[in-house]
Amino acid sequence: MKIQVEIFGQLTDITKDKTVEITTVEDTDGLLQKLYEQFPALRSASFVIAVNNNLIHGNTGLENNNTVALMPPYSGG
Repeated sequence: MKIQVEIFGQLTDITKDKTVEITTVEDTDGLLQKLYEQFPALRSASFVIAVNNNLIHGNTGLENNNTVALMPPYSGG
């Protein structure tokens, strides 16, 4: 299984890239675990997660070729 992870805002300072491909994960908890292993500083970062353009709350199942976005907090003005 292949998951495309899009990274936004200051989170790219941690990952040094705007996209990351993660394989062999079944859900967002597993995805986060792999990302934390690859980028330990993400553990202390604040962000929300969207799967296929839908914000999620809690663990969510993933399917092949899903797109997951990591988005830092934002405010309007």
